[in-house]
Amino acid sequence: MASEKRSTASNTQTIDYFRRYKDLEGLYRTVSVQLEEARKALERSFLDREDLGKELQALKARLAQLQEFAVDEMTNLAPCPLLDRQLEAYMEQFKRAVHGLASGAPMPENRLIVLSLDLDQFSAINDRCGRAFGDHVLRFAGQVITSRIRKCDIASRKGQRFTVVLVECTARGALFKVREIVQRIANENFGESTGEQIQVTATVGIAEYDGKIAREELLRRADCAMKFGKDQGRYCTVLYREGGVHQVMESFIRNGKPKE
Repeated sequence: MASEKRSTASNTQTIDYFRRYKDLEGLYRTVSVQLEEARKALERSFLDREDLGKELQALKARLAQLQEFAVDEMTNLAPCPLLDRQLEAYMEQFKRAVHGLASGAPMPENRLIVLSLDLDQFSAINDRCGRAFGDHVLRFAGQVITSRIRKCDIASRKGQRFTVVLVECTARGALFKVREIVQRIANENFGESTGEQIQVTATVGIAEYDGKIAREELLRRADCAMKFGKDQGRYCTVLYREGGVHQVMESFIRNGKPKE
């Protein structure tokens, strides 16, 4: 009887271990399945993260491109990259027209003209009166330029310097347009709200496109003429000439009227 009891107890104990093994085996399989699902989910998340990263980079590049061609918030003028592209297109159009002329024919009177307009001593005014005041001056100058040019023309700003492209314009027409712009700016009393008389003048350089030079050279010529005007005492209009001896087309006095 004692041996039978021991045998029964041994069998019972063996069955309990077997069940425990089966339970653990089932649990292992369940955990293995869950672990594999988790691994796959993690793998997918890494792939999704990589795809999202690429998409984010593409969106950032697109945003940078759009910002590059966004209008100047200060003046609502065209951004510099857009002006460069438009100027290239106008130069190509003018070049084709010039090349289509008969041999020995004179250059057309209507030209592609670039203006470089720089506000005189703007940094000193900005430092003395504050950035908000300087922003007001820049906005006003941008509004004046916009109101004086045609829809086919284009203007942009970089700092205190404005670049204007005039299409199908004569040198005389450009000079007249410049006179309107600089005198309107100079006639504005920017210190009226404070009871102070503050006048802002501008110096302008003019460069004409001859159908041969590159865009960078055309813009450089306008800047060179403008800087020459600065050396001559500012508040004047200068036409670029080869050799560095540029022609001062018009000088102004501080009351906004041309010198006699």
